[in-house]
Amino acid sequence: MESKKIVATLESEKEETSKSLTLQIESLTEELRSTKSLLKESHEKHEECEAKKDALQEERDVLVGDLSKTKAFLADTETERNALLEEQNQFMSSVDMLETRLATVIEERSVFSSELAK
Repeated sequence: MESKKIVATLESEKEETSKSLTLQIESLTEELRSTKSLLKESHEKHEECEAKKDALQEERDVLVGDLSKTKAFLADTETERNALLEEQNQFMSSVDMLETRLATVIEERSVFSSELAK
């Protein structure tokens, strides 16, 4: 009788332990599914970020190229501007010399006209 009680108790404990372990396995299985799902989402987001990063890098490279071209253009423009300023200075110097020469010719003509009038 006593052994039947012990066997019954052991059978009951075995059943409870089995149920408990089954519940734990189901819980862990669900947790594993959830973790896999989160991992998959994380991987997809990582791939999206990598694609965006690559696109931004390409855009950056284009902008850096444009900036280099712009700097070269500005340097050329500055060189051209300096050449034009030098040409303008030479022109103004020539104008000043012509004005001086014109004033001299006018003065000489005035003196010549005065002498003719006498």
